Amino acid sequence: MCAQFHPTEDLVASASLDQTVRVWDISGLRKKQMPGGGAPRTGQQADLFGQPDVVVKHVLEGHDRGVNWVSFHATMPVIVSGSDDRLVKMWRYNESKAWEVDSCRGHYNNVSSVLFHPNAELILSNSEDKHDNERFWVMSAHPNLNMFAAGHDNGMIVFKIQRERPAFTAAKEMIYYVKDRQLRKFDTTTGKDSSMAKLRAPAAFMLPYYSLQYNPGENAFLLSARSHNKELCTYDMYKVTTREGECSDAPVVSRSAGVATVWYTLNRYAVLDKNQQISIRDLSNKEVRKVELNQPCNDMFFAGTGKLLLRNDDSVQLYDVQQKRSIGCVKASKVKYIIWSRDMSHAALISKHQLMIVDREMSVVCTHQESTRVKSGAWDDDGVFIYTTSNHIKYALLSGDGGIVRTLDVPLYVVTVRGSSLFCLNREAAPVEVPIDPTEYKFKLALINRRIDQVLNMVKGASLVGQSIISYLQKQEDYLPSS
Repeated sequence: MCAQFHPTEDLVASASLDQTVRVWDISGLRKKQMPGGGAPRTGQQADLFGQPDVVVKHVLEGHDRGVNWVSFHATMPVIVSGSDDRLVKMWRYNESKAWEVDSCRGHYNNVSSVLFHPNAELILSNSEDKHDNERFWVMSAHPNLNMFAAGHDNGMIVFKIQRERPAFTAAKEMIYYVKDRQLRKFDTTTGKDSSMAKLRAPAAFMLPYYSLQYNPGENAFLLSARSHNKELCTYDMYKVTTREGECSDAPVVSRSAGVATVWYTLNRYAVLDKNQQISIRDLSNKEVRKVELNQPCNDMFFAGTGKLLLRNDDSVQLYDVQQKRSIGCVKASKVKYIIWSRDMSHAALISKHQLMIVDREMSVVCTHQESTRVKSGAWDDDGVFIYTTSNHIKYALLSGDGGIVRTLDVPLYVVTVRGSSLFCLNREAAPVEVPIDPTEYKFKLALINRRIDQVLNMVKGASLVGQSIISYLQKQEDYLPSS
């Protein structure tokens, strides 16, 4: 039914309807294919009774029905198999023997395919359970990306099973982020990367960290872990007192259930629960007050002291908690992230394929549509929003102009902008400094702001060339002097 090569060793594993898994040693075949290895030497006669090219090394017995699939682990001497007995079995082996380690139950029909996750301690399996009336037959993992494909009766699906965007936040010249259950900080001025504290394990298996919020006044962090099942969503509050260069277990002031958390004031934070209710809590996690809402809310974001941005599926509203009323509202579908400018005068609302910039009153300033996913973004000192898609770094001006800064080989998540450098995190949660050329958008910004001296200096310096700039100047005649 199935046969797989070991990724590095001279082994093949086969699965059969005879209810066994066999491990074959193919070292003789490999040696035979080497130069000079396949023919007898001159004057010698071939050994008719010599060792065959392929020999059975182990026979694994334990399934009650035919075995449909078998896979090797990439680095450990472990095999996984799936069978018509609805079981997924794990086996270990060494040079002399092989034995069953464990059985996994949960499928209600024949197990069709099974494999090890290439980068995590996970096993993936599919079966004929008829999910949405479809029977799944085969599955494969991408060699480099966190992507999997599964084939069923009428086609295939491609999916991911782990969140790739790390939890991070920025404050002045520092970047704070989570990696390998550690709270870490990166200094953008010196390039120093250090661990601040060890984090508690998530409340549930594979529950991903979703967001990180920092309170500089209390040196405290709100770390949210979010699941599609709102019953599993939790948040932790850490108050870090570690000295420079040290790393210790940070005291967890609280771990509670909550879909989203944001700082509300310097010593208060807001919690959105699974019932779409918001409460204000103090630093001891004691509830101070309830927030009365006039419409559903499934996520919330920071909006300055005493205010919250509340999101539902089709809009975002700016809510004043003290006055108990909505100050402004904008129609925006399924906003995922909101990033405020440094002076809090504008906010960028990021959806799957859309970037919308609004002012403090939630009035739309400009909108940019993208054909690929918008990943992240940050504001620079001049009020230009720099954002990344799956394969580009782009910019957006408040005037509505935009463009491409550079292409990307792999997706990056922008955390902050410092002059001509972007400080990002990659999918492995490693800090990356990306140099960019800001000349194009600084030229446009100078032209819009009627800083003609800067425009002329850029043109004289020959830092801008090409038909695109000439075309842009022709379209912006109103900004140019008459003489």
